[in-house]
Amino acid sequence: MSDLRHDRLQNPGIQDFNMTDTSINTLTIDDFFAREQPATDFESLPQTLVRLEEYRCIRLTGEDSESFLQSQLTNDIAVLKPGAHQINAYCNPKGRALSVFRLLRTEQEFYMLLPSELAAALLKRLQLYKMRAKVEITLADNMLIVGALNFDIDNADIFVQTWQLDAYRAIGLIDLKKQSDFENRYGNNLPGSELWRIGEIISGTPQVYESTFEEFIPQHINLDLISGISFTKGCYPGQEIVARLRYLGKLKQRMIAGAVTNATNCEPGSPVYIAEKGDQKAGAIVESVQCGQAHYILATVPSSHIEKGVIRIGNSDGPVIDRITLPYPVTIEKS
Repeated sequence: MSDLRHDRLQNPGIQDFNMTDTSINTLTIDDFFAREQPATDFESLPQTLVRLEEYRCIRLTGEDSESFLQSQLTNDIAVLKPGAHQINAYCNPKGRALSVFRLLRTEQEFYMLLPSELAAALLKRLQLYKMRAKVEITLADNMLIVGALNFDIDNADIFVQTWQLDAYRAIGLIDLKKQSDFENRYGNNLPGSELWRIGEIISGTPQVYESTFEEFIPQHINLDLISGISFTKGCYPGQEIVARLRYLGKLKQRMIAGAVTNATNCEPGSPVYIAEKGDQKAGAIVESVQCGQAHYILATVPSSHIEKGVIRIGNSDGPVIDRITLPYPVTIEKS
């Protein structure tokens, strides 16, 4: 492990987990939010594994897997190497995102990691469009999906494969046949997906749910800013709309991160408001994680309010979003 990563894992205030322990006193999300200072960066997230029970994987195998995905997704699959990952979107012909997910590649397979509530519908759609392609598309329900926050899993022999997303986070897949081995090593009371989703908010990575299905154009949720779109690959559903916005259009919305307290209507898809528009919807919640009276959120806002301006939740007099700075610049300039 690098000295930089070692230092990050040993930050004061971050609970230390010993990978060889057979029982771990895990840090729950309630314990986490009981701290005086909320997390606004990866270093302040706990050092732990999390069970991604709100997610499922769609598995694609077969000799035409790469070419099939290349014809369907926003990113350039041809450059994705085994052991690497990509942010991708799957759009309808009007350029609206049906799903946003991480595409994980092995030597033989692709895994699409996405919210469980969309998995069956997306599977059905992919199967509909595979035509005569030599590709098998199934739900990988024989896999336990685990995320790592500030936790090194590179040397863990239980995982089928792991993917390092950045210096702070990784994803691992475990065959259910080894679930008992995993629980013996790490415990069976790990935190759930909320902590992982907070990390996604801090990183500025959007998500699509049933409530926001076909609502967002990829650029409005910053996918072009986090390498989730290739503008040099071939065609895919919605490509004409996405490309036209880049080359001919004007970005009217972008996505920001923030925290809000005492919000009563703060689910994905809920409207956000600005004074200039009064009671007219100005944007929408993209992602939201609640703990106690607080929500961490991602939201689309008018381009005039990317860096400043009051943004409210629920109604035009609702609670105000306190901004969290994203780790990449958010502008209306074409990337």
